[in-house]
Amino acid sequence: MEELEATVDELLRLRDTWILKNTRLSFEHLTEDPEKVFSLGSDLISLIREVVQISEEKAEKMATRVSHVLDLVAKVLHSHDLSTTQKARTLLLKGKALTLTFPFAQDTEEVKSTLRKAIKLDSNLSDAWCELGEYEWMTSGPEGALPLLQTAFKLDKHNSEVLWRLSMLLRQLPKESTARQNFLTSAELSNFVEGCDGGGVAVSLRFAHAAVREQPDSGQAWECLGNALFTASFVDAEGGGFLSRSLVAFAQAAKYPEVVGQPHFHFNRAAAMHYADDFSGALAHWFRAALLDPAWPAPRINAIRCLNALRKMHTAVHATGTNTTTKTTRKRVASLISTLSPSTNSMNRLLGPYHNLRYQTFAELAEGSNPGVVCCGGIVTSLPADSELTLNLLLVDAKGAFLVLRIFQIGKGSGPSTKDLIAIPDPIVEHCTVSTGLIHLLHAFDTCVRAEGAEPAEEEDDEFGGGDTKIKELDQLESLDFLILRVSSPQILCVNGSRVGRAWTAAAVPKNVFFAST
Repeated sequence: MEELEATVDELLRLRDTWILKNTRLSFEHLTEDPEKVFSLGSDLISLIREVVQISEEKAEKMATRVSHVLDLVAKVLHSHDLSTTQKARTLLLKGKALTLTFPFAQDTEEVKSTLRKAIKLDSNLSDAWCELGEYEWMTSGPEGALPLLQTAFKLDKHNSEVLWRLSMLLRQLPKESTARQNFLTSAELSNFVEGCDGGGVAVSLRFAHAAVREQPDSGQAWECLGNALFTASFVDAEGGGFLSRSLVAFAQAAKYPEVVGQPHFHFNRAAAMHYADDFSGALAHWFRAALLDPAWPAPRINAIRCLNALRKMHTAVHATGTNTTTKTTRKRVASLISTLSPSTNSMNRLLGPYHNLRYQTFAELAEGSNPGVVCCGGIVTSLPADSELTLNLLLVDAKGAFLVLRIFQIGKGSGPSTKDLIAIPDPIVEHCTVSTGLIHLLHAFDTCVRAEGAEPAEEEDDEFGGGDTKIKELDQLESLDFLILRVSSPQILCVNGSRVGRAWTAAAVPKNVFFAST
């Protein structure tokens, strides 16, 4: 029995670290600075081909290893005098092994029948209910998995794998799901959610925290907590520090090879970093996700679109107002600067309810938070979107300094217009930098993937929001470097002397975030 358990555990680790164990792509490649581990002279094409080939071989080679496990199962069942509980445990291990062939097998009924036999022998085997829930999740969706995972939780409220799966499931089920509502109001959940507001996101977060407490050395539990905190940050963007805590949880998960070897981990971590305006970190993790699965277009497309949008922001900040811009733009800038002059009597009116705060120009703002301060700028133009979650605008202040205003939690089609004057209380200033090396590395990878014939079709481009999918004007750009004013919600803004309030506010919905079930 011990040999069988060790073999299945090793097989599960192999599934999650397949690329790391069978290609040149190592744990260090996926955790260290990509500029250091991938020189511009790296043979990315051969690495891409190697990863693709090994990925294609995975099904056959894993099937061979699963066959070995099945032989061990037969040996254990026929050569040992097993108790009913031991037989159930043996069938559970067989079911776990069979699930490894799930992505490649045409007939998966044996997985279901094996796990049901285990449950019939020992109905209190929480792990078997959990595995059966995982099976139903993959075959019929989260709705079918919930009752099974609920039973697993009822049997063992300290099972980390059950806890983090329930956390993920609650985030995937729609609010109107009857099964979800029944679970949230069930008796076995009442003590667990005591002191919680009872909402799906809050309960999901509590399950994720519990999973980590029960098994603090589980990379999957930490990854789940990172995803849960990231989701919670959209519900409460201003409070709780959910986003920063999400990044801490992801960093903890990154210590485990079985997590680091999964492209969806890097994709989700990139999404959180992007939302936190850590653009270099986001680009690096999209690059890692694309390396692990070159045929998956989403990471590469997201990285390129983000990079192109950042390049346009950089150009706008450094070129607007110079002779390289149009005469109309230069006149607009001059008019805005004149209107914003602190010497004018209209300044107090423009600051609205924030006129008692300490007024500062952009140059006087410190990087980070500026409590007790108000700044004011005029909108020169709108800027390209780097995601569907923000509105980007170019601002100029009374001294003619430019920076990018990023407004979060704003409704589609809402927001200020060109020439509007905006007062921002307690401004948060961020420094955006992307190095030349990272830009060129992304360009080299994109070129290699396209050379291998992986350029996405137009419909795949549309799936990720449209826009540029090729890196533009690379030779003209050494690095990116500009300042950002981050506004977590439009309701704090004062536009043309009037407080916006909740008129433009809308809950952010994270799209294209891949929450895998395994």
